Amino acid sequence: MNPQQIAAQQIAAQQIAAQLSSAQSAVAQAAASVGAWASMTPTSTWAPNVPNQIQQNSLPPWASTAATAPQAAAAPEQPQPVTRVSRWGQRPEKTDSWSDGEQKWKDREQKSNWWSEKSQPYRNPQDGAKTEWQDRAQASPPEPLIAPDWSKVPRQPFQRKFLCTLQQEEEGAEKMRQQLGICIEDRGSLLAAPKPISSFEELQVLPQYVIEGLSQWNINAPMPVQSQALPLAMSGCNLVGIAQTGSGKTLAYLLPAIVQIEAQEPVPKGSVLPIALILAPTRELAVQITEEATKVLRGSRSGSHKNGIWASSVYGGGKKYEQIKNLQWGCEVVAATPGRLIDFLTSKVMSLERVTLLVLDEADRMLVEGFAEEVNIISAQIRPERQVLFFSATWAAEVQALAAGLCHSSQPVRLSVDQEHGSCMKAARKARQGIVQEVVVVDFPDDYEKQVAEKRRRLDDHLHEVLWSSADNKVLVFVSQKTYADELATKLWDAGFQAAAMHGGKSQEARLATLDRFRKGELRLLVATDVIGRGIDIPSVSHVVVFDMGGVEDYIHRIGRTARGKDGTGHALVFFEYWHKDPGIAAELAEALASSGQPVPPELLKIVQEVAAGQRQVWKGNNSKWSGKRWASNEWSRSEYSKHCAD
Repeated sequence: MNPQQIAAQQIAAQQIAAQLSSAQSAVAQAAASVGAWASMTPTSTWAPNVPNQIQQNSLPPWASTAATAPQAAAAPEQPQPVTRVSRWGQRPEKTDSWSDGEQKWKDREQKSNWWSEKSQPYRNPQDGAKTEWQDRAQASPPEPLIAPDWSKVPRQPFQRKFLCTLQQEEEGAEKMRQQLGICIEDRGSLLAAPKPISSFEELQVLPQYVIEGLSQWNINAPMPVQSQALPLAMSGCNLVGIAQTGSGKTLAYLLPAIVQIEAQEPVPKGSVLPIALILAPTRELAVQITEEATKVLRGSRSGSHKNGIWASSVYGGGKKYEQIKNLQWGCEVVAATPGRLIDFLTSKVMSLERVTLLVLDEADRMLVEGFAEEVNIISAQIRPERQVLFFSATWAAEVQALAAGLCHSSQPVRLSVDQEHGSCMKAARKARQGIVQEVVVVDFPDDYEKQVAEKRRRLDDHLHEVLWSSADNKVLVFVSQKTYADELATKLWDAGFQAAAMHGGKSQEARLATLDRFRKGELRLLVATDVIGRGIDIPSVSHVVVFDMGGVEDYIHRIGRTARGKDGTGHALVFFEYWHKDPGIAAELAEALASSGQPVPPELLKIVQEVAAGQRQVWKGNNSKWSGKRWASNEWSRSEYSKHCAD
């Protein structure tokens, strides 16, 4: 080693020794400071008002050791972890080693907090108007909804009449209605009803982006219910529309809603103040309505609302914070189920003070589901001069009473489409002409197990035949039990078919995902319960199977999932079982088949005859639907029965 290297090593050693000396001095100073801290009294200037006991308890566990022997320890002893209870359960007290894990928990908490700025990138913290309702909802518990005294509430007038009302019928109007199968049952307050339209451009009030949006989705001409309902709604009428499922009722109320929204001032960004409110009985239908509205609203920024017109859905079973985020982003059109909507109203999440158009879709189903009280509560939160539109495939007397109570400004116009003799009362018992209905009577009243086994055997044979006959066939099967839905779907999947089940036992996200896959054609067969029975539009369903029939009205709705749209055709298979608690259902089904131009099976006619002759077991309970009055009210009379037997 040469002298230069030796000198360099000596210099390095001196530097290291100097650094060690400095470190030892720093440690000694720190220990002395700790000792001074531990020896402080309650009268020290740093904490004159803190009790001595609290100060002693606040000392670190190594403070006393450092005070008595600061020179003996180069560094304080590491603290021992202690157990404490937190929001995540019992875990050791936070130390330096917990810093990373604690930060992860904080990040997770911030992500799950839907009030945070992370989850609301559009929210402006400096804009108090946008977050006032949020602060109010957090500060106080929800209060019961109280109907406002609208005579004392100032509000802006709105335009609901966009077409001129007529004093007399136009020439050729009635002939055109007959060709389209339209019948105006009640003109309400109108002297003359407008003529049906043959194109959307005839209205001359639809925004151009709506016409272009319809054209992009290959909707070039209105369907019968749209051709008459649109000019009536644009004339400012309250309207009751009765049409078969899949006939285009959704656009019949969405297009008037868009025209009415375009004529009003835009909703401030971040405010949850819808203008058009659509009530639906099921979550799936509310989501579908929103999707249909989005199709025609994509170009709405070119209209009078520079930020566009937005549609949102509100329904139970979905995540509240996601729905609130969507409402804040834009909610001129809201499709909602009554329960979740009332929840948002009571918690001050949204207000209905700007709603000028109220729509009830599948209004009869609303009453079946027990939503009558909720509908009345929601109605009281909306200005009385609003426009009201009802659309459904059926129209029971109870729903007519509901309509009369909701239409405050004028008596509604009632129209029916493609109903025999133009009667709204017959709407419930007639299916679309394009559906081939096949009824299989399974009648083993004394052997339930044999009856179920026979139904399942025939169902398996039918499904395999349909699925193997053509790769384009898409099948929808309705059952009443969740367990059998899962069992059948699994069985068909194992057999090599793309099948899935959908029922109320699955989460809302899973149900919507399954329905979307079936719509896109990723699934060829879907086994479902009543969650998909009403109003849901699924394209290209070639076959429907009703395993457990239930009532005739539900049967008509279920088989309406096939043969949708213009010139649609489809096949429906239903298994009929006689039930002694509802003996009249056989006659009702026979009537529905006859009115739809379908053959009535001899086995079904035999059951109708045996019930009429008193040869079938009939339940005599107080809640029995069967009585002489009911038979007399049915259109299916003894003479009609004899006529079909002769045929």
